[in-house]
Amino acid sequence: MENAQRGGSAARDNSSSSSSSRKHNSATANSNEDGRTRVASSTRSSASSSVSSATRSSSSDKWRRKAKKAKRKCRTEISTKQWSHHKYADRDDLLKPTLESPIDVIDYDSVSVEEFQEKYERAARPVLIRGCVSKWPAVRRWTFERLLKKYGDDKFKCGEDDDGYAVKMKLKYYFQYLQNNRDDSPLYVFDTSFADKPGKESLARDYEVPKYFKDDLFQYAPYDRRPPHRWFVIGPKRSGTDMHIDPLATAAWNALVHGKKRWVVFPPHVAKADVRARSKETDGEAITWPCLKCTKCNRTLANGSFLEHEGKPYCEKPCYQALFGAQGYGRGGTESHKDFGSKDSTLLPK
Repeated sequence: MENAQRGGSAARDNSSSSSSSRKHNSATANSNEDGRTRVASSTRSSASSSVSSATRSSSSDKWRRKAKKAKRKCRTEISTKQWSHHKYADRDDLLKPTLESPIDVIDYDSVSVEEFQEKYERAARPVLIRGCVSKWPAVRRWTFERLLKKYGDDKFKCGEDDDGYAVKMKLKYYFQYLQNNRDDSPLYVFDTSFADKPGKESLARDYEVPKYFKDDLFQYAPYDRRPPHRWFVIGPKRSGTDMHIDPLATAAWNALVHGKKRWVVFPPHVAKADVRARSKETDGEAITWPCLKCTKCNRTLANGSFLEHEGKPYCEKPCYQALFGAQGYGRGGTESHKDFGSKDSTLLPK
């Protein structure tokens, strides 16, 4: 499960971008970003101020219409007003820093492929990998301004309808939504076809598969016969994925390019009843995972307190790290704090 927390600076928009890839009995990739937006192209001379104002107003109305239309398709069981029913945007307690993670943290340049495979892949142990994306072109290219300029008119998948068909929005409208939304669990770009569409294929050249995951059984299958195996991900704070286990006995790697993600990881032995137990106010969205309900004591646990339970499944994903999710592990995450193009420690919650 993936989920997000705090916003960025005044010049950027709260969003997260990522590239991800899945390998049979091996790994998947994915990454995210965040900050606040700046209007990409606006004329502000005094002579045309009224025209510019009208244009901005019209643009604002358009992104709202696009977002409302997408939300109607993604969740037909609720009205668009109910997307902010719980007012999670006003609750900082849902996004507090978590307790220390029990998951190992390794340095990309210090651990060999053989050591990684022996200690983590074969042992089916999740691990955080530090320093594996710092040299990727994506670090400088996947800023808000650059993505908006190059891909603003391209559509990206931000959900599915009841029949399983993709719901898409143009990136320029989605970024406006990121800056302004107050939804409990916002729309989340999770696009698997980003490298296959004209105009967007260059995104695949902005990252490379880490050395630990080069040996991929998917490479022996024709590309058009492979199941979804890589994703470009963008999400604002509070967005994310629900708890899931990757299909086809695959493992996954998820590389965070900018920002911060919070992860919840359960070992394979944890019962489904324990994983799925929730408080009454939640509806299965990623942001509500700190509201887990204990099946033993029948109480809703405070943020982070289920670390005391067997398995210690809760962890925070720091900046510039990749998460390797071992085969069979249930996991999810929430977009936490993202700032496009920023690399310093100010990204961490205060």
